[in-house]
This record gives sequence, C-alpha cells and structure tokens, in this order.
Amino acid sequence: MRKLHLIIWLSMLLVILGLTGCSSTSPIEGASITGASLKQETAGSEPRLFGIQVKKDYDPVGVDFRGTVLEGRLRIQLSDQAGSPVWSHTVQNGKFAINETFSNLKAGEYYLGLFWEDAITVQYELQWRPYQIDTNVNIPLLFLPGVGMLTVAAGFVAYAFVRRFSRKYIIWGALLWLGTVALKLFWALMVNNTLYTILTSALPNWIGKIIFYIYVGLLTGIFEVGITYLFLRKNPLGRATWGNALAFGIGFGAVEAGLLALSPLVMAILAVAAPEQVPFSMLQALGATRNIFYGIAPVWERFFTVWVHIFCNVLLFYAVLKKEPRAFWFSFLFKTLIDVAAAYGQVSGLQTLGKIWMLEGIVAAFGAAGWLGTHWLARRYPEPVPVEIIESAPPSNPEEK
Repeated sequence: MRKLHLIIWLSMLLVILGLTGCSSTSPIEGASITGASLKQETAGSEPRLFGIQVKKDYDPVGVDFRGTVLEGRLRIQLSDQAGSPVWSHTVQNGKFAINETFSNLKAGEYYLGLFWEDAITVQYELQWRPYQIDTNVNIPLLFLPGVGMLTVAAGFVAYAFVRRFSRKYIIWGALLWLGTVALKLFWALMVNNTLYTILTSALPNWIGKIIFYIYVGLLTGIFEVGITYLFLRKNPLGRATWGNALAFGIGFGAVEAGLLALSPLVMAILAVAAPEQVPFSMLQALGATRNIFYGIAPVWERFFTVWVHIFCNVLLFYAVLKKEPRAFWFSFLFKTLIDVAAAYGQVSGLQTLGKIWMLEGIVAAFGAAGWLGTHWLARRYPEPVPVEIIESAPPSNPEEK
C-alpha cells in the first residue's frame, strides 16, 4: 500500500509541476512556406518570395531555410526595398539548413528572394519570425523519451526473466499485440477519418466528437481484448499458470513500449547527426524536450500503460480458467475507457504541458488501478488443470461411455 501511495503522490506532484511550467504566450508574428519546390530549366529569380517587416531599428529577425538541392546552385538573398542585397548564401548538391538571425537591420520592409543561374530543382521550406528561430536541442534530454521507453520495456522483460517466467508466453503476448493492433490500424485507416467527418458534420460538433472518442475506445476493446480473449479460449495457452499469464501481459505491454520508442530515438539521432535532414516542424517538436517534463511524459505513460496491459490480460486468463464472462467484460471496459481518454488527447491536441500532464494523470490513475487489480487477482487466480488431465478424465455420466 505504501508503494501505491508513493505512485499517487508522485503523479500529483508531476501534474502540478507540469501545469506550473506551462505559460500561455501570444502567437509570434511571421510567415512560413512548407513543402515547396522549385524546378526551372533556365536561369531566373524570385526576388520577393518573402516580405519581412522590421518594426524598429535593429529588431532581430530569424530566418530558417532548409531543404534539398537536386540540381543546380541556389542563392538565397535578403534585400532592402531598393533591391540592394544585405545578405546572401549559396547552396548546392544535397541537403542544406540555414538558420540566421539578423540584428543589424533598420526599420523597414525587406525581401527574401531566390536566385539561380542555370537549371535548378529544389525542394524547401522557409520561415521567418521576429527574434531568433531556435533549432538547438539539449542532446541528453533529446534522447530521454526514446531511451526511457526502451528502458521501461526492458525493465518489465528483465523482471520476467529474473522470475523465470515462460519466454514462450512473453513472445505470444508480443505477437498478440502486434496482430491485434495491426488489425485495429487497418480498420482505423479505412474508417476513422470518414466516420469522424460524418459524425462532426451530421451532429453538433461536441456530440460528434464524444461519440468518436467512445468509438475509438471500443476499437481497442474489440481488437486488443476481444480477439485476444477468443484466441485464449480456443488455444491451450489460455490454461496458464499465474506466472505464465503475467509473462503474456508483460510481453503484450513491453513490445508496445519498445516499438513506440523507435520513432523518437531515430529522430533524436537524426537531429544530432544530420539536422539538415529534419523538417523544421519536427525540430521545433524536438526542441520542446529541453523541458524535462515534455521528455519524461512518454516514459511515464509507457510505465503505467504496461500495467494496464498486464491487468487486462491476466483478467482474460482468469475469465478462461473460471469460465467467468464478467472478467472479460471488465477487461474490455477498462481498456476501452483508457483509450477513450487517449482518443480525446489525439483529436483535441496536446499543445501545452498542462494538457499533456492532465492526460498523463488519467493514465497514471488507470495504471495504478491496474497494478492494484493485478495484485488482487494474484490471490484469487485458480491453478489450471493440465490439458492431459482434462482429456483423460472419465465422463460424469456413465451412459456416455
């Protein structure tokens, strides 16, 4: 019980700190072009691609220009109203990333233009804002989400190995997660966007969204819980000891944590090794991890979510062994509800630290309940009857002989 109290108090503390670390600011004026391309067979220019307004003398202005030169040489140039260049930079052959802050410009209108002297093929994105456009990242904190989630996955699997749980059940748990989630994603790709549009256009927007959140939660219940339950009922694996049931749940949750860690790890490696290959919007998102409460959120979420997976899966084994449908329906409802909250976060957006940690507080509550439920179930879990005993048992009715 002391461990549970520690988890709850730590959850509340981090949510409070996350809320206080979030401040609302006015939108920064500026402009941007994303996903643009330039393909010309002869020399030419776009001298006024961007207009940049400097309101006061020597107000700093940040410019970020990145992309890929596939053919030719390209000069990006900043000019004053008379067309006189005040700065220029030439790029060619491959990826490039230019990030400059100008603090020597007098008040007035300036223009950012592109110039080329021969055939040119370029893909690019371009932004300007008052003050510096910061693309720097804190390298140790940059790796926190990916490494942290991998550590969560490895920690649960290591625990299973130390306790000598069945590796076969760990692998089966991982395979069932992969299979059920693949089916759920396939369904979602075919249906979700269309359904969301229909619901939010045919009904009042807020009602349509609530129905959609419930629908997304039910998808998880149907695919991750329903299909797994049917598999365990029809397979001898469903008659598992408590340790094997735990191993299955650990495999189910750990593989999700491990795979979700890959994306932030790859982006972190790219941001360090080749920042010019990372889109500006992604660099901005990675830059948020300089606040440790952004970086630790996915690690926190994975830890508690693994407990949700463990609890829901051992409930399914319990339902199979005891022939207790209520255990199945409780597992179904439990996982559906947590994914209703997750769907709300994904659709409404988690732009601020406060919103992120409000959702993480909900995840922690479900995870703590899952941990408690797992311990409660451990004391009530029946010892499975071996398959060979079931098959060799005499019939209860002598006339059946």
